[in-house]
Amino acid sequence: MKTLRFAAIIGLMAIALCECSSPFGDVQELVQNSKPVPRDYYYLHINVRNTEGDDLVAPLGEEYYKSNPESIKYSGEVNPDKYQLQIVLPDGYVDRTAYFTLGKFDGGYNWVSMQDNGTYDVTGRWSLMSNYMIVGNNLKVQNPLTYKIKCPAVFGDDTIHEIVTWWEAVSWNKTLYEQFYGCVKATFDGVEISPVRSETVYPGTDFAYAADFLDIVLD
Repeated sequence: MKTLRFAAIIGLMAIALCECSSPFGDVQELVQNSKPVPRDYYYLHINVRNTEGDDLVAPLGEEYYKSNPESIKYSGEVNPDKYQLQIVLPDGYVDRTAYFTLGKFDGGYNWVSMQDNGTYDVTGRWSLMSNYMIVGNNLKVQNPLTYKIKCPAVFGDDTIHEIVTWWEAVSWNKTLYEQFYGCVKATFDGVEISPVRSETVYPGTDFAYAADFLDIVLD
């Protein structure tokens, strides 16, 4: 349902851009002049393992969350009954609509594609994935963004764990005319973690998937 709602919103935005004046100016002019649309994406991927190296996100990844039990196509979302997620902005605003999706990545943090039967050819680690997006004319880096997570299936307790992240503009996507931010610093429950910046480039296309990974090891 989230995917359908997101697609509907994007469709309405596209119609609005075509039929009325845009706060960003003429869309064709933006494209011709290669002027980025002010849209900020913050992509965070969370890997969690224990000291023995066991992938603690794997049980959720292998379960998937199926919106249609009769379908072999999985939505990629985490079962909402198994976690709570809030993203808190610096001004105290709490985004309670945030949610996790799932992805599998190889040792180089490259996205591993799913086959039609819901399996993978390549071994790798599962990630809890969440993105936050802001659209506006005078955007500022939102520092810090705080992720409040409760997920007994991964962390083994009912504690609300906090991941605090700091972001900087790292690149422009010239194809999409969008600005992307990268995570330059993060803490998990007060302990600093070094984010890993990764980019999966799809051969023969202009598409690249850039994200920031946090590798969390639980004692």
